[in-house]
Amino acid sequence: MKDSSQVFPVDRTQEGIIILITGLFFFSFQDIIVKLLSDRYNVLQLVFTRTVFALIFLSLIGIFTLGPAALIAKQPLLLLAKGVTTFFAFLFYYLAMPSLPLADIVAIAFMSPILMTVLSVFLLKEIVGPRRWAAIVLGFIGVLIVVGPSGNFANLGALLASGCAFAYAVSSIMTRFINKGDEPITIAIYSMLAFLMMSGTLALIIHGVQASDNLNPSMAFLFRDWVWPDNHEWLLLFIIGCIATVGFYCLGRAYLVAPASHVAPFEYTYIVWAVLLSYLFFNELPKLSTLTGVSILVGSSLYIWYRESRV
Repeated sequence: MKDSSQVFPVDRTQEGIIILITGLFFFSFQDIIVKLLSDRYNVLQLVFTRTVFALIFLSLIGIFTLGPAALIAKQPLLLLAKGVTTFFAFLFYYLAMPSLPLADIVAIAFMSPILMTVLSVFLLKEIVGPRRWAAIVLGFIGVLIVVGPSGNFANLGALLASGCAFAYAVSSIMTRFINKGDEPITIAIYSMLAFLMMSGTLALIIHGVQASDNLNPSMAFLFRDWVWPDNHEWLLLFIIGCIATVGFYCLGRAYLVAPASHVAPFEYTYIVWAVLLSYLFFNELPKLSTLTGVSILVGSSLYIWYRESRV
């Protein structure tokens, strides 16, 4: 949906697209590192440690470029609330990694534009015409093809990836209420504050819970004890902190310099990076059903974006 309250002084669509693709490219490497560490670390430890590094870097960049004003948001509670919702999207996404191939997780998680359109009907009272409803139904069919003809939503990884899609859709809806005066660096800083608070709080809540040896790999990823990293693992944690810094800034910046309807379709380049890197690092080739479902899902989502850009 076009936001008539936001004015773009010049056409910087190409710049926004390049910035978005760059951010997603960096985020795809973060997925690889998290998946590599998922059999040894607690997911909350990874998120907490990554966030500490990213928060330090983002705060320094913000102060250096904008001064102390970078740390002061116009709508701090809304930014924090959006950050909490995004935190759960990332948490569910990471938790799915031990249970499903990365390409399948990304495919299911990219159901979020479909869910966002559905939620906009109920939360924003927007009108969705029959052609967009048809695209929504087609998108859900694409997801069902990805999870398999037997309906593998019983797989916890598929459920978690679906939870990620829903949380990200809610987060995207919340973006429409954020004051456009906040800088991308400020939005990213408040997102990291929310990540830090939530990962720390959840870690304290589940601390001391004895994890069973028979736990599903995703649940073991959540309840595993925290461990002290080795030297090379500290480097990996530092790297994902740097990636989060670049990635969150790029995503915020991309939607600031160009209209969302022009930039958002290029989020699907993330699927390309996910498929390529999961093959290079884990020798995971996407199934034919995954590729078919992704094609249907992407096509239906792009149609929805096209219709919304015309409103």
